[in-house]
Amino acid sequence: MRAGGSLKTKSIMIKDFRFQQVDVFTKQVFAGNPLAVFTDGEGLSTSQMQSIASEMNLSETTFVTPSTDARCSARVRIFTPRMELPFAGHPTVGTGYVLACAGRLRPDSSGIAYLEENVGPVPLRIEGPADKPDALFLTAPPIDFGDTFEERAAIASSLNVSEPDLVPNAPIQIAGCPPPFLYVALQDPAKVDEVKLNEVALLKAIGNQRPPEGVFAFAPSGKPNGFYSRMLGLEHVGVVEDPATGSASAPLGAYLAYYGLVSGEGRISMLSEQGTKMGRQSFISVIVEKEGKTAKRVEVGGSVVPVLSGLLPLEVPTKAAA
Repeated sequence: MRAGGSLKTKSIMIKDFRFQQVDVFTKQVFAGNPLAVFTDGEGLSTSQMQSIASEMNLSETTFVTPSTDARCSARVRIFTPRMELPFAGHPTVGTGYVLACAGRLRPDSSGIAYLEENVGPVPLRIEGPADKPDALFLTAPPIDFGDTFEERAAIASSLNVSEPDLVPNAPIQIAGCPPPFLYVALQDPAKVDEVKLNEVALLKAIGNQRPPEGVFAFAPSGKPNGFYSRMLGLEHVGVVEDPATGSASAPLGAYLAYYGLVSGEGRISMLSEQGTKMGRQSFISVIVEKEGKTAKRVEVGGSVVPVLSGLLPLEVPTKAAA
């Protein structure tokens, strides 16, 4: 018999796990990047979380549990359909929105709230009402620039474009905060839409190293500090294409600032349009504070809209379900 959402047996209980689905980096439903947020993940094992993420089959699914860090409002674990991530942008922003609307996001005296992720505490800044934010901005973890690649023709071919389609003064480079992505600057948005990933050819071109999580192809949109982007995931991630990738947009901002591909000094704002090719148009705001060519701080943010909610009944140990 159910009582309080649980059914007791010998050593396990059936617990109803509540989730909310939101669209991130958009102001309208059925656009942006969908995210499922399980607002009380206590009692779920890592393997159960991974199985749920696979079942939800979204770019990411998050699970909220209590944090052991006094600064943090909650701990958040992030899963793609195939793997757990140390950090990701749209899950951080979307989970922050869900917690804020529930009164569970606790800003400090400076107005910044923190979420504990596998990469460590991630700061979140709220714009608008605290209980229904107009937008949220995360501060990205430190950004690492990795290898650059001289095999430009081979890499372009592996992406269904040609070397003349590449921006001449923009290197093909790995960067991440983490996870790592391969950044490829193209001349115009039409060429970005032509990109098709041949993973075998790409991995051969970049050589013997840890594969990136995906390829981030982008081009100037024609608007001031505006860019048109796509992120194509590699097979091990379990995401063919992502409608909006906050964790890739932060290194994008640092990359653009470092190589002089964006205008401005000091504090620079830019906007990345992503997901349009796949019918999930998203707009990701990136703010870079730089000294010289180097990004000292990067914020990534945008709006979130609620879509649906539900319950998932699962077996958990009796203690965890109590």
